[in-house]
Amino acid sequence: MIKAYCRYLDLSELTEIMDVSVYQEFVSPINYDFGLTRDTKHLVIGIVERKGTLWLYSTAEDSSKELNCIPAVLFAIERAKIPVGMTVSLINTERSSLEILPESLACIEGWFERYVDEDEEIVKIVESEFARFLLQG
Repeated sequence: MIKAYCRYLDLSELTEIMDVSVYQEFVSPINYDFGLTRDTKHLVIGIVERKGTLWLYSTAEDSSKELNCIPAVLFAIERAKIPVGMTVSLINTERSSLEILPESLACIEGWFERYVDEDEEIVKIVESEFARFLLQG
């Protein structure tokens, strides 16, 4: 399992150390509240690259496992191997070009949007993936 630790609460905290304008296409306002708590551990179910920026499909370890897509730059990420059962997909869309996801989600077009819309099938798959990751430790 990939684990990440929240270092920053929003992108505006990074303006002194990096150019956050690359995120403005995806995040408005730049101080958008992602609902993060500093120093909390997050479980990462996948990673997506959007126009040169990395985003994590993650949830706080102690939460109800509600999945969010959050800029990776807000986290310190533990060095880890890509977990068993994950796949790298090269996709050719205007917004994304690479995803690392569980095989069960990688083959479903628009899975995250369906998850946000509370599609029962996708919610069950995400829940089973979190359970699998937790068993793997």
